[in-house]
Amino acid sequence: EDGVIAGKAEGEAIGKEIGKEIGKELGKELGKEIGEENFAALTERLIEDSRMEDLAKAARDKNYRAVLFREYGIKV
Repeated sequence: EDGVIAGKAEGEAIGKEIGKEIGKELGKELGKEIGEENFAALTERLIEDSRMEDLAKAARDKNYRAVLFREYGIKV
């Protein structure tokens, strides 16, 4: 009986670790997808407003990109 209890606890611990790893990977994928969607939305708005220099700067500078996301109301 002690072996069954120990085996169950070990199995639960392994399952939790596997779950954490799967969650991390899914989170990374989702974050990347959201980031791409946000940058696409920003790009579209900047092109519509003929702000090509701002678009080029946003591509290089994440702090400036954050300013533009706020300016255009794009939630990140």
